[in-house]
Amino acid sequence: MAKRISETMGPTFTKTAAQIGSLNLAEVSFTAVTVQLAIAYTEASAFFIQDMKSKTDRLAEIECGLHTVAANWKQAGEASTLKTV
Repeated sequence: MAKRISETMGPTFTKTAAQIGSLNLAEVSFTAVTVQLAIAYTEASAFFIQDMKSKTDRLAEIECGLHTVAANWKQAGEASTLKTV
């Protein structure tokens, strides 16, 4: 499960960040507020791209944590099983 989460969500976050980074919405409108919108859009998209990168980085931590939980669960199950001698 941990590997599947990392393998599916990582590329999704990366693809989303790339798509946001490739949009040029502020450049196609010619109004009096174009400069202000361009600045706001640039800052918002930069924040979003960084947010997607940090989420991708966190996936490795989540995967490691899930492996630890699984190992602990297995060990606890084995330790609590009654055995005959």
